[in-house]
Amino acid sequence: MKVRLGHSTDADDAFLSHALLAGEVSPGQFEFEHVTEDLQTLNDRAARGELEVTPISVHAYAYVRDKYLLGHCGAVFADRHGPMIVSREDLGDTSLENAVCAVPGTTSSAYLTVQLCKPRLRTMVLPRDKIIPAVKTGVVACALLVEDDSHCCAKMGLHCLTDLGQWWAARNAGDPLPLRCLAFRKDLPPEVRSKLEAILAESARHALSHHAETTAAALRRKVCQDRCGNAADYELNAGPASLDMGDRGKRIIEKFLAAGHQAGVIPNALPLEFAATEPPV
Repeated sequence: MKVRLGHSTDADDAFLSHALLAGEVSPGQFEFEHVTEDLQTLNDRAARGELEVTPISVHAYAYVRDKYLLGHCGAVFADRHGPMIVSREDLGDTSLENAVCAVPGTTSSAYLTVQLCKPRLRTMVLPRDKIIPAVKTGVVACALLVEDDSHCCAKMGLHCLTDLGQWWAARNAGDPLPLRCLAFRKDLPPEVRSKLEAILAESARHALSHHAETTAAALRRKVCQDRCGNAADYELNAGPASLDMGDRGKRIIEKFLAAGHQAGVIPNALPLEFAATEPPV
């Protein structure tokens, strides 16, 4: 059976999917067509229901829950290093309220967090590769750096105004910020969804049990080197919750999406619906 499987260009996804891509995990009965795109593009493709299995932003789930179910595995939470609002220089809160912030899209979890953290901040969508040049040249006063790009902040000479992961944790009893989930298209038969999730969970399990070598392999991907230049600058957010988000992960995602809905930013995305009743063994 042929399955189009999405992969984001972020280092965490490269880490979790490495074993499957490298042939260290059997694809079973499936013939995978691996589709690698930036996460915003994958969110857009999920809105059209294009891929059978794909990572999506947790925020994006609010818009695609009619087409996709969540996986227990494949989730990524920003526990030590989160997306950032950055600028060329330190801006006071008053200046920031009147600023324009460049963002790479409007369905990332980072974008929803900006809406919760700075509800009066004006935003302007730019292509992801134009974000850093725009803030460095003063085209915009500040910018949202998501996932891998946020690791480049100090190296690029930018000032971190707000670490959104730290902001979220400070207001939610230390909870990590939910960034990304794995999504399975609803029209897949339940037994197919279960088998697919078991394969992807095995890839995550292999990554976690061979952390050092998998991290090195993941960070050799050109996209990571292009953005930061040094693999040592990366601190992956993928961890045990990426194998099984568990009850705590579900609670955090529910709280995040509920906060977005209560703020009037997103439609109601609860209750969460999963591809399998139990996490893969």
